Amino acid sequence: MPNDFGAFAPVFETAFGYLDLLNLAGDDPEARVRRVRDCCSAPSAAADVEMLVGEQDWRPNIVAVVAAFFLPPWSRNLDSFWKRLDSATWVSPQIAVGLSIIDPDFSAQCRVRLERFDRSAKAANALSWLAARIEPTPAWLPQILNSPEHLALIASDVDEGDLIAADWHGRITAILASLD
Repeated sequence: MPNDFGAFAPVFETAFGYLDLLNLAGDDPEARVRRVRDCCSAPSAAADVEMLVGEQDWRPNIVAVVAAFFLPPWSRNLDSFWKRLDSATWVSPQIAVGLSIIDPDFSAQCRVRLERFDRSAKAANALSWLAARIEPTPAWLPQILNSPEHLALIASDVDEGDLIAADWHGRITAILASLD
């Protein structure tokens, strides 16, 4: 992990600051999300999110994805999140959920990743769950989801990225709605 978390240093003061973001569980996950939101008011917040999502460690990544809900969805941050998702991070379901909410080009970006067969099973499973919820259903989706290559990849997902994505999506959307 980096030594300097920039505007998000308060989130890393204790493990609970970022750990509760992983499952959005614990005593008060809304308070943890609010803390991240409050850090987003710093002038350096967008650059600091870029730095956090660029880290290999999942801890800065999870803080970055939560922070992205409270910052303008600039393309350089979106590109960084897609690159992190492509790198098979432990929090790929959470990043996929975040992208499904903040990226207006999610469907096209999701398709690109689902058409590749050299990716993380966990990320593919999370993206599959999210893509199945796009309204209206993209014409390209059934062929990809039913392909033998995709089915084999999904079957190898021991982490159940789809279930993580479903749970995190439900929790983060509820929290975000309660903060409005």
